[in-house]
Amino acid sequence: MKLRLCCIVIIFSIFLPSISYAATVHGTLTCVGNPQPDYAIVAVLDLEDLSFVASAGVDENGEYTMDVPDSRNMIIICIAGTGERMDGYDLHEYIAESEATFISPGSNIINFTTAPAYELILVGADGEGNLLGEEDYPNLFIADFNDKAHPILRMGADNDENPYPVPVYNIPLDQAYKLHFQMTLPHAGAVMVVADNDGAGYSSHTQGAQIVSINRDVALWAGNRLEKDIAEATVSTARAEDALEFVSDAFEADDFDEAAGLAITASEDLALSHGRDGIEKYRKGDLEVRVVDAQGNPVPNAWVSATQLDRDFKFGFFDVYSDADPSAWRQAHDDGFNFFTAGFYWSSTEPEDDQYDWDLLDNEVGIPKMDEIGFTIKGHPLIWFYELVMPSYTLELTHRELLDEITEHVSAMVGRYDDTIRAWDVINEAHGWGAAGGQTRDQITSITRDAVDLVHSLDSGATTIVNASFDFFGESVSSERFVPDHDPSFAMPTPEYFEDLIDEGVAFDVIGQQMYNGGCVTLFYDLGIYDEPLAVPTYDMAALRDMLGRLSEIGLPIHLTEHSVPSQMAEECVDIGYWRNPWSRTAQADYLDAWYTLVFGTPAVQAVTWWDLTDAQSFIKYGGLIDENGQPKEAYDRLADLMQLWTTDETGVTGEGGISSFRAFGGEYEISAALEEHQARATVHVYEQIGNSVELVLEDYQVPVDDDDTATPDDDDDMETPADSEDETGRAGGCGCIF
Repeated sequence: MKLRLCCIVIIFSIFLPSISYAATVHGTLTCVGNPQPDYAIVAVLDLEDLSFVASAGVDENGEYTMDVPDSRNMIIICIAGTGERMDGYDLHEYIAESEATFISPGSNIINFTTAPAYELILVGADGEGNLLGEEDYPNLFIADFNDKAHPILRMGADNDENPYPVPVYNIPLDQAYKLHFQMTLPHAGAVMVVADNDGAGYSSHTQGAQIVSINRDVALWAGNRLEKDIAEATVSTARAEDALEFVSDAFEADDFDEAAGLAITASEDLALSHGRDGIEKYRKGDLEVRVVDAQGNPVPNAWVSATQLDRDFKFGFFDVYSDADPSAWRQAHDDGFNFFTAGFYWSSTEPEDDQYDWDLLDNEVGIPKMDEIGFTIKGHPLIWFYELVMPSYTLELTHRELLDEITEHVSAMVGRYDDTIRAWDVINEAHGWGAAGGQTRDQITSITRDAVDLVHSLDSGATTIVNASFDFFGESVSSERFVPDHDPSFAMPTPEYFEDLIDEGVAFDVIGQQMYNGGCVTLFYDLGIYDEPLAVPTYDMAALRDMLGRLSEIGLPIHLTEHSVPSQMAEECVDIGYWRNPWSRTAQADYLDAWYTLVFGTPAVQAVTWWDLTDAQSFIKYGGLIDENGQPKEAYDRLADLMQLWTTDETGVTGEGGISSFRAFGGEYEISAALEEHQARATVHVYEQIGNSVELVLEDYQVPVDDDDTATPDDDDDMETPADSEDETGRAGGCGCIF
């Protein structure tokens, strides 16, 4: 292998002192395919803070060696290159590799394999025309055209004119990729966008490099998506077609950000039109009320009312009963919320083996109290292999011992509340490595299967849910590179995760998908788990509609288990995403209005949960719908209005056939009929998307007989009415007479 040292190694060798350590890292670099690298270096970083530790060049035999500190976690990175340049950028054109591991005293062998690659150099500008640097692409990841993220190592590069490093990916040959990242655009806000090379993807059969014109490529993606949305729309597209002309004009004028922002909002408007259409089409059923007298004769001109008592769709929230005055929860129920998620975190509910804290669940979480108010209750979660919520006594168990503890814990929880809790998040976030508890994928699947079956055996009427975080593309696979002694391959895109469970015979009832969409999470930073607060990505409504469509294809009902956006910006998160306008109380309300319209119009979705209802301990900072003073925010009032709008309370009058018809939202109804002092009522269930009917009998009423309309043999010699004949109603002669 022909090799030469790159400038970075020369710099290190000049300016860094020679230090002798107790450990050595050495190994061999192998290149699969030709041409061979012109140079290669290996660098070691401390995993705790990613500070530089040491580096070494790879010699002509493909070998390297260096002294490093021992007894700590390190990440070793190998970068090979050609020495070529493009527009002043030094090129690599080989796959960059890394290995995170614990460095033991003595010899540590780390071998690497690379291959020729195609290099993508991302060059974009902000709204002021300034070059976007490596840190200016929040939530950047790379995915294939099956919407699966890949853990390709990202690097930085600069040139003489722009010393500010820009992101660089070296991608495998003969595979197409697209880039996802957050970008601030006019009209659209700070939202996730895609660059995909005008729909073709970035790919090459041969080694080389490409300058990716980010702003132009994002505008092409947004415009192409809008054209596709128009072509596939089942609603009016007139406004979208008008918008497409403005998009085209902006693009031709090289105003790429304007073009992208206009295209995104036009696609969103189409998505929301589909949502509104879907509400009428999918959330209602036909209800036919037939009013008859005691003899079964149809009663015309009767007043009929249909009053909805409860709804099938679940408008839910998560919170803690003790965090607010009980009147807040009663008011929430009166305003339309009917679904409550109760926290069942293992470290709190069973902090010591076989020592259950029922008082916490009953009085602080408030399960019996919320049940008494009238909420349907879900327990979240029975299993979550996240170290923060697993009690210490479970962390050192063998796999077999852990299975026994899971059985005991699930049995205790479900057994205690089988007459109160109607649904369970059986396992939480196990599609990603962070909530795997060190289990293999096969072990996680087996645990999930057994736990779902156990819940069904303990309570056959309970709904079992598998819950996944908002890792739709499996983006978290990239973070697995930084897990010591772990191959980055565990995380799965959530649709693939659910499909894999079904293929493996896991008989869960409902897909649970978190869909946080903007805001700042400080919890893990406050607990010392993360180095900084977490800025949550924000997707536009058209992208969310596509995601819901993909989940719907799986064929199971969907619960959107966790969702919220903030009512103000959080200074802790520099790269906070937002929808259309920076977060404010009005922006939160506008977003909520659009979001609930979209999801309520998606037929596979059966429930949506706002997490949390109050700001007391909200996961998304300022994400509650009720502020810390107990006052409803604008978004709360907006949602209460929507839930009222999506409730049927109608009256009508029967026609000559005794029938009054309605379109009614799915749920439980009281149906009543009245004529003069005569009344009848019944409780019925109206099911979505089908015909429903009910007959009400006015027992003490008789339809008057109109003598002028009563036919006799004298009136028509050709008419024969045998005394024992019956029409289809069973009444003799069909005359409605009493015999």
